[in-house]
Amino acid sequence: MGLKRRLSSIPYKLGKTWEQIKSLRAPRPLITILLVASVIFLFGGGIYDILEKPISLVPTESQRILYYYPRTLYEQFLFESLAAMVLYTIGFIGLLLAYRSTKYSRKPRQAFILLAVAILLITISVWGCNMIISRKMA
Repeated sequence: MGLKRRLSSIPYKLGKTWEQIKSLRAPRPLITILLVASVIFLFGGGIYDILEKPISLVPTESQRILYYYPRTLYEQFLFESLAAMVLYTIGFIGLLLAYRSTKYSRKPRQAFILLAVAILLITISVWGCNMIISRKMA
């Protein structure tokens, strides 16, 4: 009788376990971080890096190292892709700090410092991306 009862309660236990699994929710910050990381990976050329397996750097005859693929926007080196991802991350952190600075309306000094750092990070990000593209097209 004990075995029969245990076997008949298996669907009940599986049903309860399934309900617990369905009720699990991922924390919102984790979902946000994963979404932003995947967008930065896509915009930085991560799919291109996986499919094409580009070389990372190229030494030249004049003892210089090229970290960007010259004269074309359709191909890139691995280092160029990683640099773009880092610059996009810096820009996103700047945008996040600019947003956070609006929460300190009662502390204007802290809001100003956060906003100044945010503007600096955004400027670095835009300037770096612009520099990479202008060097590629030169």
